[in-house]
Amino acid sequence: MIDRGERVIVGVNAYQEETETEIETLKIDPSVETEQIQSLERVREARDAAAVGAALEALRRSAADGDNVMPALICAAKAQCSVGETVNALADVYGRFEGGVGW
Repeated sequence: MIDRGERVIVGVNAYQEETETEIETLKIDPSVETEQIQSLERVREARDAAAVGAALEALRRSAADGDNVMPALICAAKAQCSVGETVNALADVYGRFEGGVGW
């Protein structure tokens, strides 16, 4: 069916490129990782740890109660919770996807 052209699949049996184009990939200098870690450490030192803890607990509570978590996420962001901290708080309630290819 596909080989006979009865079913068109772009890039497989129709509209194929004559030459393969190399795709330029972004290469990030390894020093950027070090700079980002240092920046995160400075933020964590300067923020109010009690406010962070309260915001993350409120996020967990909202998720556990089935409430809209967006207001709690906004409070967590304002308290300078990191993305990792907010994701971990949600994972405490919802769990993590452990599947792979072909779920």
